[in-house]
Amino acid sequence: MAKEGRDSRSSKDGVRVVGGTHSRVELATMLSNSVGQERALETVAAVCLARGLGEILTTDEALAVLEELAQQQGVIGIAARFAKGRALLTWQAPTQTP
Repeated sequence: MAKEGRDSRSSKDGVRVVGGTHSRVELATMLSNSVGQERALETVAAVCLARGLGEILTTDEALAVLEELAQQQGVIGIAARFAKGRALLTWQAPTQTP
């Protein structure tokens, strides 16, 4: 899992996310328990290629890939919706209490 250069910002959904990088393999691994590693890698690669993205993605790009997958019907869509939720929780900036 590639995670570098962390900064924080708000996503389109208004959730504050920690910046960094994520690999296609990391995204596929988030889906693989439901659809298998090979199908997950193929599906993530197809979306990345269609979007002109490389092997390493920014947090915003990774979330956009998961969002596109979440729009699909069937197991891939369901797995992607859960994966996006996990990603938002995992990549979310820690809350600061006053």
